[in-house]
Amino acid sequence: MLLMETIYTDLHSFDIVDSAAEFSTVWCGKSKIWFAVQKNKGGDLSVAAAIIAIDFFKRTFPNFV
Repeated sequence: MLLMETIYTDLHSFDIVDSAAEFSTVWCGKSKIWFAVQKNKGGDLSVAAAIIAIDFFKRTFPNFV
């Protein structure tokens, strides 16, 4: 399983993200079909998308340890 899929699956299992489209747009700053395209072609998170996701997580959950 790709890192992108692992992150999405974990966020979804904790009801933090509702859909792959939300993960793509809100968490990674990409288009709503980005996750599906990456998964289909065997791609993964780029460094830029990972940084955006980490930044969003830190802003959304500032007290997370």
